[in-house]
Amino acid sequence: MSHPLSLCHLTMLDATPQELIAAAAAAGIEHVGVRAVSPDDGAECFALVSDAAARRDVRRRADDLAGGIWDVEAVWLRPDTDVEGLRPVLEAASELGARQLLTACFDPDRGRLVDR
Repeated sequence: MSHPLSLCHLTMLDATPQELIAAAAAAGIEHVGVRAVSPDDGAECFALVSDAAARRDVRRRADDLAGGIWDVEAVWLRPDTDVEGLRPVLEAASELGARQLLTACFDPDRGRLVDR
């Protein structure tokens, strides 16, 4: 049984999503994970959240891969994370065709984390 591969943006952190997709295609990798927000401060990366034309371009390029975009990274859930403020990231991920949203949990209050 074959397991699909995904090229994580962290592997080529300085690459644009377009460059990452081209590298995945050249290597025969089926999926990519693109960075849309910085895990450090939640700031947008590569204008994928705010720029519809950039999302369309990345989606078009990723559609040429066997599997497309696997995930959008990386949302860090901290005690002060504004969950409702993540809606644009989720909408952008959906428009990109992402199957997953890569998250990391950095909240010591498990109850609060689960509620979010």
